[in-house]
Amino acid sequence: LGIVGYGLFSYAMAWVLLFALAQLGLAQLALRETARSLEVGDFAALRGIWSWSAAVLGGYGLSVLTIAWAIAAFGDGVEARMMAAALWIVPLLGLCYLAGAVLRALGRLAWGQMVESSLTPSLFVLLVLMFELVTGMSLSPERALGLYAAGALLAAAGGLWTWWRELPAPVRRTGGRWQAAAWGWSLAALAASALLSSASLQVNAVLLGFFRSPEEVGLFRVAAQIAMLAVFGLTAANTALAPSFAAAHARGDRRALQQLASLSATVSALIAGTIALLSALFGRPLLAAAFGPQFAAAYGPLMILLLAQLVNAATGSVGFLLAMCRREHDALAAQAAGVTVNLALAAFLIPPFGIGGAAVAAAVATVTWNVWMFVVLKARLDILSLPFAARR
Repeated sequence: LGIVGYGLFSYAMAWVLLFALAQLGLAQLALRETARSLEVGDFAALRGIWSWSAAVLGGYGLSVLTIAWAIAAFGDGVEARMMAAALWIVPLLGLCYLAGAVLRALGRLAWGQMVESSLTPSLFVLLVLMFELVTGMSLSPERALGLYAAGALLAAAGGLWTWWRELPAPVRRTGGRWQAAAWGWSLAALAASALLSSASLQVNAVLLGFFRSPEEVGLFRVAAQIAMLAVFGLTAANTALAPSFAAAHARGDRRALQQLASLSATVSALIAGTIALLSALFGRPLLAAAFGPQFAAAYGPLMILLLAQLVNAATGSVGFLLAMCRREHDALAAQAAGVTVNLALAAFLIPPFGIGGAAVAAAVATVTWNVWMFVVLKARLDILSLPFAARR
């Protein structure tokens, strides 16, 4: 693509991901309500949440495509044309998110996770390779968007086909029952949480670029991305255990919830602790070897961010537990508090301290919302989300 072409493609995909983020809340809601309905055998509610989710997704997709039409009709320049074309990918990604979430709730964890997150980019890479091998033509930004859309379409088709195959027999014979008001209220909180989570990841880099220099932005992004590796175990636990959280809460099994919470925290803390220790011992030379000698300066901020991620891992799946147990508004309040703390500290610390101030702001924010959710989870559900607390 070249620098200019890749820049255009990245710009268009940034808008795609921004519009697609709101659909993640719908996927979480569908996962939770599917797992709950299956647990209690309420197939009318199960069919209801699926049809309601499809209706919401269709309405949102139509709105996005209307925006795409307006940009194509009234916009000017190659950026506008690229953005208008790219927005057609948003409804396809929404289908991937929804199908993947439902498949996870139906017990197809690995395939559901692939459909939801990794299948589209994998198919995109494969289609790009096939395009270059078969046609011998150069890849333009427009063709790259078309191939990404094709990958999303194939991933969505695979997810929907598997969903149809896994459809429980009673659902085919049952009429749906909507709980539109309750589901809409939950969806608003879950979608807002997804947007806040994304905003929190970007605000420090934006302020660094505004107050300091692009070099510090690059150093911070590297440190932040490596620090996120420490919560790989937590991400895996959230993916695997989310349907079980919802099912245990639906049947009122606090003991099972406590065991699942402790399992998540234990696995997450052990993996995060190992990664943090290795980073502390070998982080500086590894940064220099992997990214270049100048990136060794990211070591200090990396250590600050890793301390916060250790707290994140040790408190386990507090956010997912609240969301799967119908306490998503408590999780949203905690996230909003964390984002507020991050923004305030970043604005205060970044001008004088640069990347170090950005790391401290992000770390304090991460600890803030995790401790907040930990306390709320204990108060609301009597669940202690800590390692080795399964026998409470």
